[in-house]
Amino acid sequence: MRLISYILIVIGILLLGSQVSAISLFNAQDISKTYLQANELIDAFSQGSISCDKNAYFVIPILSNSNALSFFVIISEKDGIVYSGKDETTAINLIKSEYILRSLYYSNTTNYLSPQLFDRIDRLISVLESKKSRLDGLISADYPYSVRSEITTTKNKLVTLITSLEVLKANLKEMYDLQQAFVYSPNCSNQNTLVGKFSSSFVGYSDISAQSLEYLGAVDTSTKAIVASSDLSDDDKRSILSFISAPTNLNSEITFIYDSLSSTNKFYSDIVLTVGNTTNNKGLMLYYNNFISRQDYVTAKSLLFDFDSDFPKYSNLDSVLQVIVNPDNIIYWQVQDDVTTIISEYTIIKEQYEKGQYKEVIKKIPGIKSKAKNVLAEGYIVYENDTSVLYYWFAGGIIFVIILIIIVRKIQSRNRKNRPKKKNNDSFFGTGENSLFE
Repeated sequence: MRLISYILIVIGILLLGSQVSAISLFNAQDISKTYLQANELIDAFSQGSISCDKNAYFVIPILSNSNALSFFVIISEKDGIVYSGKDETTAINLIKSEYILRSLYYSNTTNYLSPQLFDRIDRLISVLESKKSRLDGLISADYPYSVRSEITTTKNKLVTLITSLEVLKANLKEMYDLQQAFVYSPNCSNQNTLVGKFSSSFVGYSDISAQSLEYLGAVDTSTKAIVASSDLSDDDKRSILSFISAPTNLNSEITFIYDSLSSTNKFYSDIVLTVGNTTNNKGLMLYYNNFISRQDYVTAKSLLFDFDSDFPKYSNLDSVLQVIVNPDNIIYWQVQDDVTTIISEYTIIKEQYEKGQYKEVIKKIPGIKSKAKNVLAEGYIVYENDTSVLYYWFAGGIIFVIILIIIVRKIQSRNRKNRPKKKNNDSFFGTGENSLFE
């Protein structure tokens, strides 16, 4: 018992862990925001995950700036990873499923197949079945052959109309049940069957108006034959006419059913037109190609503008390239060949990025990044030439002479101060022994 308990606990923990790691629709919508460009938005339509190939995915519709459907972002429910597009078939099937679900969501009462329409067809069938039973009774009665023959023709026309309505109701009901199952538990493996029902379930609906008119025409013919018969009493005629008369609301009911199915068929035919032929259909492939292109955009944007650990002193690769090609820096880099290549490639990359050629940008980034790393590693040029050396020697010589002059003057000044003063006893006209006038 303990072993079983431990096993159950481990299984519970594993199941809980798998639930915790799964993302929600809101998480998927947040992830999708990174794929938006100017004035684009996520569609308000909220659909749960779609099962496909034993996995589950959120498929988020993205609207263009004109509110037209542009593409779908496919995200794994398990880990939140955006679908890489390596398996085109799976991606197309997911987009196809989401397109169907979104179309059904945005339908309305005038074009959406509903149980109320089935009920209306069913009530009309019941009324017509009742009329058929009365005609069967008249045919089995002992009336003149010509009368029974006309009634038989009327009955056959009625049976054709009833059969068409029954087949139509059964096909539409089957389609509706498949549709509801797909809406509440979407699985991409069921979509082809459903789309096939969108096409086949309405077959024959356009015939019911003509069949109704043929039945009414037969009733009219039978009425004339009964009225003209000389083998029937007036009481028999009145009784027969009351039984063979068509339902009073037949025209209005047939018109309502026909108009409803005509509008509904147009709605489903438009869906089939978009998703019915995956191989040749331009609609689904356009959504898929837009999705792949936008993935390239996100990748290129990340490579250029997200933080790059290879350049820890800079914000991203783009800022590194801007520093390298800055006119104030260009001539001072050691590796001038790489700098020249970077200038040319960076210009091309910016042009391709602006034009949406993201795949080409991604191809060029490894090369330009490698050269940028080399330029930064080699650094700037250190200038040491003869002119600068002579300049420094000349400047040093001048400074030395100035200092020497200052020292010499200080020595002379000191010598003057230390020299003894001479006594002035004799003058030029002195009176001593040596005087000229002595």
